[in-house]
Amino acid sequence: MATRGKKVCLFDADTGLANVNILLGIKPSYTIEHLLAGEKNIKDILMPGPRGIQIVPAASGIAAFSQLSKKQRRLLINNIRALEKFFDYLIIDTAAGIDNTVQQFVHAAHASIMVISQEPTSLTDAFALLRVLKSKRDPGPVYALINRVDNYEQSADIYKRFAAAVRKYLQITTKYLGYIADDPEVRRSIINQKPIIINKPAAQASRCFYTLANGIERNFLKLTELSSFSEFWLAQEQQANEQSLAQKTASQDSAKPLQRSLPLTDDHQPQWQDIISLVNQLIMTSDIEQNVMAESFETLIDSFDKKFGELPFNPEKRLLQQMQAQSYPKQKMREIAQQLEVAYLEHHQQPIRNSMDEIIHFLSNNTGDDAREQFQQLAKLLARTYHRRYNASLLDEVSSSAVQSTRPRKYPTGKPSARKRITLSDQI
Repeated sequence: MATRGKKVCLFDADTGLANVNILLGIKPSYTIEHLLAGEKNIKDILMPGPRGIQIVPAASGIAAFSQLSKKQRRLLINNIRALEKFFDYLIIDTAAGIDNTVQQFVHAAHASIMVISQEPTSLTDAFALLRVLKSKRDPGPVYALINRVDNYEQSADIYKRFAAAVRKYLQITTKYLGYIADDPEVRRSIINQKPIIINKPAAQASRCFYTLANGIERNFLKLTELSSFSEFWLAQEQQANEQSLAQKTASQDSAKPLQRSLPLTDDHQPQWQDIISLVNQLIMTSDIEQNVMAESFETLIDSFDKKFGELPFNPEKRLLQQMQAQSYPKQKMREIAQQLEVAYLEHHQQPIRNSMDEIIHFLSNNTGDDAREQFQQLAKLLARTYHRRYNASLLDEVSSSAVQSTRPRKYPTGKPSARKRITLSDQI
């Protein structure tokens, strides 16, 4: 993109390895560490790269961006705001994994590109990252770039399997952006610390990169109403300030002496509402861990059950509410149904649904494209089984029974009837 006159900046956001400058054979004088320390601004640490790109170098081992102080966050926001004014594309190279820094940069970007390969670990890592991203907010446009494959056909096959899994289990629609060929020249270029499109412009991988640049320009030009990259970090700072204020307020509330004794009634019994009030106060102000608190509530529920012989809530209603709140997750509901069926079988020594129920369930729910063929296969299976057991044709007996129980119809006279009785056996 830089060779076509676009202003491109590469932001190295991998604070664990910080290897962009190594791959390009550049030794930075200053890094993002100097910016966060307030020693340099963004223009001071920018490094010129090949073909006119600019690079923001990271520093290995600095704290994650999610752990920055208020002053450091402000420095980062101001400098990113100044940076994005001068470039057409700001490409952020994040670390692998699902830590908070990666999540924040992905959410801040206008679109994310998942670089995946055919290795199962690569596919599962990408799937895990998307799952974590969606659990917090909409990840926005997601593009897939398939790395180290032999040809387009292989990349398309990998993408289809990955996209189908993401669409089925995460309800996220991804887009195919392209592929990078498994070219030995890439490894040689890494060793030589030169980009392959400069070192070997005619290599297969170089042609893939040129095609990738076309895809980025074509797809990203369609994005409209884009917010600035710094706006996300400004919102993050505001959220951090609100959390700090809430913690400060909670700390002040916890400094107040808790009411450890409860007012008693005339019969020396504590008021129930006072107990509830004290429990609520402890929940909101104490630092009790969630699992410890959950175990305590389980004990209370068990005591209620022992005393009254029932739960303090309707479990069926609560389960349905939970499923509704989660938009009725198919996999979770299937697991619950399977557990109920197993429990019913173990306790009652018979399945929840008998064979007839299973067949009726199959017939009523099978509406796919191959439903008719499956119906025919089921009818054939029933016919063969009936014949082996009773040495008679099930379909003929069903047809005869249907004819005997049906009231004779009166057809118009004067011309021969064109109707012909066709038995089920004739059809099959």
